[in-house]
Amino acid sequence: MEPGGSAAVRGAPDGKGRQPKRDAVSLGELHDQIVSALEDNDAKEAGSLLRFALKTIRITKAKLSADDRAEWYLLEARVESARGRHAHATLAAMKLVILMPDHARVPEGLLWAARGYEEMGRLNMAIDLYEECLGRKKLNAVLKVNARESVRRLRERAAAR
Repeated sequence: MEPGGSAAVRGAPDGKGRQPKRDAVSLGELHDQIVSALEDNDAKEAGSLLRFALKTIRITKAKLSADDRAEWYLLEARVESARGRHAHATLAAMKLVILMPDHARVPEGLLWAARGYEEMGRLNMAIDLYEECLGRKKLNAVLKVNARESVRRLRERAAAR
């Protein structure tokens, strides 16, 4: 996946904090480096790369497709969650939900937002978002199972309080 197409970025860090061997890096390559850093459990590096990518998108006024915008919002939510910045993760996910309410990936945004609220101890808000996710028509089976299980688990946890 190459979210953001081929907008060239000069002096971008590679996945290890060094300058890339090539003169420019595309947003798609930055995306892949961020995902790789997340897979390596390197949330700090993923955060650094994400900040660079988002700054690049803003400065270059990159023309992103709706699918690419959705991907960047969700990737930001993943990175912020991995960094333990749950309010930021929730905000990133809600950008997708609010700004692109008809996009097919909104249920995924709702799930990430609910996880953020859950991590912040706001169980009722998390349950509400998981339930909103379950009410969406464009919900794939994996998200449905995840949201159902989360609602069940949080209701049990709330009842135990």
